[in-house]
Amino acid sequence: MNAMILKEFRELRRDRRTLAILVFMPFMLLLVFGYAANFTVESTSVLVTGPAANSLAEELKDNQAARDDLVITTTEADLEESAIEGLMRSGQYVAVVRAEKSDTSTPIAARTHLWVDGSQLFAAQAATASWMQVLSQDVQTRIEDLRAQAEQARATAEDARAHLDEVRAEAPRVREQLERLQSSAAQFRSLAQTLQVLRSDPTALARGTVPLPDPQALANLPDPTQIVDLMASGKLLELTDLPELPEFPDTSALDISSLDTDQMVTTVFNPDLKTSWVMIPALIGLILAFIGIIVTAIGLTREREAGTMEQLAVMPLSPGAIIGGKVAPYLLLALLDAGIITVAAVWIFGVPFRGSLLLFSLLSFIFLFVVLGMGILISSISQNTGQAIQVAMMTVMPQTLLSGFVFPLESMAEWVRWIGYCLPLTWFAKASTAIMLKGAGPAEVAMPLGILCVMAFVVFGAAIIRMTRSLRRGGATQ
Repeated sequence: MNAMILKEFRELRRDRRTLAILVFMPFMLLLVFGYAANFTVESTSVLVTGPAANSLAEELKDNQAARDDLVITTTEADLEESAIEGLMRSGQYVAVVRAEKSDTSTPIAARTHLWVDGSQLFAAQAATASWMQVLSQDVQTRIEDLRAQAEQARATAEDARAHLDEVRAEAPRVREQLERLQSSAAQFRSLAQTLQVLRSDPTALARGTVPLPDPQALANLPDPTQIVDLMASGKLLELTDLPELPEFPDTSALDISSLDTDQMVTTVFNPDLKTSWVMIPALIGLILAFIGIIVTAIGLTREREAGTMEQLAVMPLSPGAIIGGKVAPYLLLALLDAGIITVAAVWIFGVPFRGSLLLFSLLSFIFLFVVLGMGILISSISQNTGQAIQVAMMTVMPQTLLSGFVFPLESMAEWVRWIGYCLPLTWFAKASTAIMLKGAGPAEVAMPLGILCVMAFVVFGAAIIRMTRSLRRGGATQ
């Protein structure tokens, strides 16, 4: 048994390709997929449009949630709903906010509306959640301001209550002073009448026609200056000299009970945010990649293992004819599978097909040339079926995880995202989703189609060159 173990280690040491796969590949997969495995979209690009776009953008600078989660771009153009959908159809923006009014006294929720692209599921969910957080923070800020105003009004009311208590405590003394003044006023009035009679008839006092004033009463009369000081001090006015009643803060600005949260956000292209609608267009490409890469690589490698590749090499056929004859069945079967899968997706899962069938067929045809070229390349460097399967799986797995099919590209690390941009499934998924869900035309998918055409030319061309050299050597690999 020890001898067998030693023998296997020696064979692994000689098989450097397998040894590299066993030693280095797990670490590389962990490193790459670890940075890619993230469903959270950290930030979302948002276009702010409408009559009050600039005003809203300035207001959002003071909103912490907007600063953390949104990348805001403004335009002075007043875009209608059709124009907004056109921007999303071209893939320029995931979210668009239309600002109707610039009245900052009302909550943002009452004067804005959000559109999100439902075909980009995770980004749409992140944009909606971030915008709800912005609205929540705006309302919270307004509540805090009203709470501060209410505290100030409450303090003013407490001061008024304390002052009123002081006035009430002072009321008996003021009432007593008033009674004294009334009594003194009556005495002064009587004395004034006596003096008036004496002025007109000085002998009236001697005749006894007017009463003689009581000396004791005259002694008890208050000093007139005291009466003046009492009036000037305001003591008689304290019962009416009260602070103004506090005004309770206006809460009409927070009257959002009439707002319907379902009407605050419009989700286009995938109104219910169904996962199947987003996954299936990319799943079609993954199935085509599986057929084009794995099945093609295994089929051509078996030719070499069975020894028929050497027989093909000596036949009076050009390398191009041999390669074309070997690849044509896989191409036709893959196109047939693409049609079956698409029909099943529409009928069974209810995925809409809003675009051109001819454009989608062209996209599938170009994509198949890319993956078939990858399958031919793998078969040309594989010595047996086992190696072909290993390399093919290593090729398909990154496309599954790094193309945006499982994890959104926006949530990946930047350097991992660039790896995803180099994979053909990434661009097929973008174009197929745009055609099926958005009804995109050639102009909207021109970039993905162009990139796939370049990939098809490079990969399939390299595969033909590699296979031609192999056939000229009698079917042997390098």
